[in-house]
Amino acid sequence: MCSVLQQKKTVYETDLFFPAIQTVEKITKLAYIDHQRRFRIIVDHARTAFMLINDGLVPSNMGAGYVLRMIIRRLIYNAVLLHQDFSNNQVINGLFTELLHSFKSLRVFNESEILRILQEESTIFGKTLQNGMQILTSLITQIKQENKTELDGKDIFKLYDTYGFPLELTREIAQEHGLCLDEEGCQCCIQEAKEKSRQATQDMFKKGIDWSKYLEGMPQTEFIGYDTLSCTTPTLLKEISIDGKRVLIFDKTPFYPEMGGQKGDTGSIKMDDGKIVEIEQVQKFAGVILHFAKE
Repeated sequence: MCSVLQQKKTVYETDLFFPAIQTVEKITKLAYIDHQRRFRIIVDHARTAFMLINDGLVPSNMGAGYVLRMIIRRLIYNAVLLHQDFSNNQVINGLFTELLHSFKSLRVFNESEILRILQEESTIFGKTLQNGMQILTSLITQIKQENKTELDGKDIFKLYDTYGFPLELTREIAQEHGLCLDEEGCQCCIQEAKEKSRQATQDMFKKGIDWSKYLEGMPQTEFIGYDTLSCTTPTLLKEISIDGKRVLIFDKTPFYPEMGGQKGDTGSIKMDDGKIVEIEQVQKFAGVILHFAKE
């Protein structure tokens, strides 16, 4: 309707989006007409990210938070493809700040918090992107030299599991080079890794480890998972390393431990240093809930 009323071919040429597109033109010194798809992705994803963060959502590795994370990362990746240096904080700050101001119609209540979250996510993703791109570029070059047309599932999985490079971005980059992905093979690797890690954790818990000597003086964990699936104020009481497995203990947790015939919860924990720890298994011993981190 907006496009019709303003006599524009698409919504991106209307006053809802075009000021932001002009902002991207100014920052990148590139013309919208020559890079329409990437410009549209950047402004559309930026607008969505602003609105979601403004409503209280934060990037995470699961649920709606994961969707937000991928929206931000796809925005960044497309800006990188326009040759913007996202290792430079000034470029990051400038892009997000000016885009936010170009969407004057949005009801934004906390600009500083929105920009802080976006900049933090950009810094984290920038390191992941740099490492993953080097490896992926090398793989693509090798595949083309061998006259192949498909990225092997094991290589895709290694990029994802070892280097944290998102599957969605691997797929997009491969398609730009005319390659397809062995996604079935990748999914098999993911399932095998999950099962192997889960079994290793269970075996360790069953092999007769005397947990009492690790948990001496430890208070029982307060379980809050019946009322909420997240917790913003836990205190890390102890961190244990046994047989190469990292075990975290908090004063309270929403993670349900394996018991009563039910599997333990899985999820992610953001530590004080900003790093994300993936939890693959949760057990309980003498009232203390043990969070087993993914290797």
